[in-house]
Amino acid sequence: LIAKRIAGARQAQAVEALVHRRHQFAWCQPDQRRVLHVDEDADAAGLSILGVMHSHTHTLAYPSPTDVADAARFDEFGVWVFLIVSLEHPEPYMRAFRIDGDVIKEVSVAVESG
Repeated sequence: LIAKRIAGARQAQAVEALVHRRHQFAWCQPDQRRVLHVDEDADAAGLSILGVMHSHTHTLAYPSPTDVADAARFDEFGVWVFLIVSLEHPEPYMRAFRIDGDVIKEVSVAVESG
């Protein structure tokens, strides 16, 4: 999860994922209890959750049906930014989206050094 203080400080917090396996495929889902605790901790520190970042190891940097379902569970108002890094090619790339119900809207990403 990615959080931001109103004054501009940034913080990222890793959230453990639960791994599910079916045949040769595996996928991860965030642990709901851990997301809730991170959200409470962010609130107590005066931070707001801005979004979440994860990778797709073999597919495009585009929200999967699982991503859309997770967005509905964790971001009911559709305000988070979902950063997805694709590792399907030798050179990773990143795209960002807002997901509100079934509406997926790409948002621009700027990477700054420093």
